[in-house]
Amino acid sequence: MVASRAGGIQDQIVDGVTGILLADPTDLDSFAAACAGLLADPERAAEIGVAAREWVISHFLGSRHLIHYLRLLAELLESRRQAERPPSVPSTDAPSKSGVSTDGEAHRPH
Repeated sequence: MVASRAGGIQDQIVDGVTGILLADPTDLDSFAAACAGLLADPERAAEIGVAAREWVISHFLGSRHLIHYLRLLAELLESRRQAERPPSVPSTDAPSKSGVSTDGEAHRPH
């Protein structure tokens, strides 16, 4: 993980242990150099990856955070399902406003 010290990310990454934190989020050369350094040293990249995974497990799994994220995910999925549903089609045997149903039979209003 390579990231900058912007926002709350610095609370989630331990520099040099679970990732590499850069001081300037706009310094693309430093970002590229940090990524290249990890690519050139797969052993260090693996160590950082293992440490990052352990950090996430120790801070989030089995806690209220995981339950919160699972509930949020369920709500998002349900919202998406509802948005993707086609509009409901009225029943074909219900009387229309004119009092005649779509099957041609006349119906008197109650």
